[in-house]
Amino acid sequence: MKNHTIHLLAALSVLALAAPCSASSITVSSIGPGGLSSSSSAYRNQGSMNHLSPPETATTAAYRHSGGYLHALAGTGDLLPAISFSPTDLLFTGFEGAADPAAQPLNISNSGGSTLTWSAAKSASWLTITPTSGSDAGQITVAAAVAGLPPGTYTDTITISGIGAKTVSVGVTLTVGVRHTLSLNFSGNGSGIVTSTPGGIAINTNTSAAFGGEVTLHAAAADGSAFTSWSGDCTGAAVDCTVQMDSDKVITATFTHIAQDIRIIRGTPIYFTGLQSAYDGALTGEIIQTANIYLSGPLDLNLGKTVTISGGYTNNFTSRSGSTTLDGPVTVQSGKLIVDQLVIR
Repeated sequence: MKNHTIHLLAALSVLALAAPCSASSITVSSIGPGGLSSSSSAYRNQGSMNHLSPPETATTAAYRHSGGYLHALAGTGDLLPAISFSPTDLLFTGFEGAADPAAQPLNISNSGGSTLTWSAAKSASWLTITPTSGSDAGQITVAAAVAGLPPGTYTDTITISGIGAKTVSVGVTLTVGVRHTLSLNFSGNGSGIVTSTPGGIAINTNTSAAFGGEVTLHAAAADGSAFTSWSGDCTGAAVDCTVQMDSDKVITATFTHIAQDIRIIRGTPIYFTGLQSAYDGALTGEIIQTANIYLSGPLDLNLGKTVTISGGYTNNFTSRSGSTTLDGPVTVQSGKLIVDQLVIR
């Protein structure tokens, strides 16, 4: 490599070169706010990168700023570190008086040379970042808190800087929405519990709670009852119903009483509306208990399991008197049926 002469003026700031330069002969006469200037018109400053580019190809030299001095380094292997990050922006959505939105990761990496020692900073009190420094690849956990914030849109910037690297910025936006009231009513002659996701409702009587965004209600019938339907601002017969809380909502859950005439004891009683559904839900070896009533067929045993039908119980299943009458037909395709005080006709 040919000789290079670099004159540093003590009164002027030394600027970092962030890319390699090639030259046959360089004489730098000044270093100032405009970057490097050369006594030769063959060299020019290219933007903020301060990259000297000659028109001809010659010996390559890379220059960088380190520790307050400008060094000339042969070859291109010793390059400056460069900060890469993803995502480029972070968006959070929360609701006034509700839980904070989930934290999000911000990934940092070094896409340049040398070692990247980075630090991160932010301004807003509602924003937290952990950790605030690292080396080369790393991950920052970014969290936004909605406590005490009125509805609105809030912004901040996370700046990431490193020795010898260009500082980068990551935009952060937090939107705080308004919560609305969900009024839940119960109807019907049965009973059950309705719970919500996110939490706020877990009850078997009329209530109300404030929510923002999407809410899913789940209906669970009590023993001897069945969930029938939703009505109002949420409709359908499925046990789960999802509603968007963009305004106040009124929803009714209807539960219907089931005659407790057929049951299986599995820890606690499980009641059924008919013998076929009881057989379908029974485990092999279980006993289906029936009250002293008339039941309608048909009954199709086709699941290859052994069950016992034990009839003649009083309505509260505390004793047995008489028998249960099943108005058939009964078909046993597979498995085994054992009957006790059951009349099939």
